[in-house]
Amino acid sequence: MKSLIVILICGLMIAAAVGEAVSQEVVVVNMKVTKIGFDPAEVTVDKGQTVVLKITAVDRDHGIVIPRLGVPRTLLPKGEEVEVKFTASKPGTYRFKCSVRCGWRHVLGWVSGNIIVK
Repeated sequence: MKSLIVILICGLMIAAAVGEAVSQEVVVVNMKVTKIGFDPAEVTVDKGQTVVLKITAVDRDHGIVIPRLGVPRTLLPKGEEVEVKFTASKPGTYRFKCSVRCGWRHVLGWVSGNIIVK
């Protein structure tokens, strides 16, 4: 009986370690941003994953900020791919937006999106 309990406990520990390893994977998302908005405007990831947003500003300089995920204002120069990296540490919906005022769409909140952490 004790052997069975030890085996079960070891199995649970291994399963937990494997589950944790899966959530530690890196997710790469290619994004574009224009004065119309971000594409994609919604990104869904799992808790614990490292996320790399590879963002290219297509029509002019833009920026991105995701305050609740610890991503500071980052300039996105026109035509250059910029990598923004963070860890999705807590479930929730996190708003991101352009941090460079380039027109009236900013006032309406169109140049924005959501990171959804499950």
